[in-house]
Amino acid sequence: MKRINILVVAPWLKLVFNIYPSSKSELCLGAILMIRRFLEALAMEGVRTFVVSDYVEGYPFLEKFSEHGEVYRLPKRGPFLGKILRRTIDCFILSKRLIKKKNIDVVYFLTNWNVEGMYYTSLLYHCFGLPVVMLAEVDLNLFKRERHDVWLVQKCLKKAQALHVLTQGQRDSLVENGLAADKIFVISNTVSEKEFSPEDDLGRFRGKYGIGREEILITYVRGRVHWAEKLLDLVVPDMLKKYENVRVCLMGFPEFKNRASNPRIIITDYLTGDMLKDAMATTDIGLVLKRQDLPDASTSTRMAEMALAGQAIVMNQGKALTYIHGEDVILAGDYKSDKEFKANLISALSLLIENAELRKKLANNCRKKVIETFNYASSAAKMIEMFTYALKNEQLKV
Repeated sequence: MKRINILVVAPWLKLVFNIYPSSKSELCLGAILMIRRFLEALAMEGVRTFVVSDYVEGYPFLEKFSEHGEVYRLPKRGPFLGKILRRTIDCFILSKRLIKKKNIDVVYFLTNWNVEGMYYTSLLYHCFGLPVVMLAEVDLNLFKRERHDVWLVQKCLKKAQALHVLTQGQRDSLVENGLAADKIFVISNTVSEKEFSPEDDLGRFRGKYGIGREEILITYVRGRVHWAEKLLDLVVPDMLKKYENVRVCLMGFPEFKNRASNPRIIITDYLTGDMLKDAMATTDIGLVLKRQDLPDASTSTRMAEMALAGQAIVMNQGKALTYIHGEDVILAGDYKSDKEFKANLISALSLLIENAELRKKLANNCRKKVIETFNYASSAAKMIEMFTYALKNEQLKV
């Protein structure tokens, strides 16, 4: 098979940062890391990538794009008004030049469902006569309830020659809404087992915050703010009263520092480098609190990192397609009310606090499953299969 040249279009990173500044860790950083890891995986298989994107100040991860492909940044623009239209034009002009100059075979369009208008841009790329592959991290059933433009989103998805989804649940949602099953490829987020390891626990994080080795550390890494609020208001006070050997850490929530009323509550800034690795590795129990109405939210990059670090994980889901309750993780049930959320989470955490052997079993099993599921070689092979499918089915009609 000849070497494939991929044009990766990610025009929305700066837009997301501008629209959701308080959520930069959740949306921007996660997206950047996801793109970087996919590029790394493809580079390992000899795929050439050319990235068209904007620049988000303060994120050195973007610089690492150039280690695995050529990066072409969109020009900076002024006020937000009209910026989506300008981004569309800038992307189109730059992409047209690169497609001709770099002998591009496939356009890989990285959309973001949080920014209306980003899906529409993909329609323009069909005029180049190249297959278009879209990252479709979207639940159309949710769109039908919350957005007026679902028909246009569906048109964009149907027009694409192949669709990349991150979970089986997302694939099922698309198939239920009329998308051809054979063009939808489930390729989970990619992580390297070298990035996080239980061996990274060198005692720096526990030493900095005075956490004893006999104390059990429960950590919620930067996620949605409303879950952090519910933890502090509903769960943490009762947990700390019930167990004297427990400490709770909200990692990456500097805006909540004034709410650490109990000395056994730790609230940190955004952690990076060795301190992040140390904090992840020294955590005994990790919390994964995800949006409930998205299908199978159990394959987030952050969860994979937590598993690699050796944490026993509690999730606020009633079911998960990827992990088994009691074998890989503890499923604490879907959110229905504050009262039920509190009871379920305290019960799940208590189970692990009181059972060291179960914590060890879950941590080992989940880490093994993540290494098998999220590895670079597997992701790269699936992505090449997806791009090859798109090339062979350029005239595919749904």
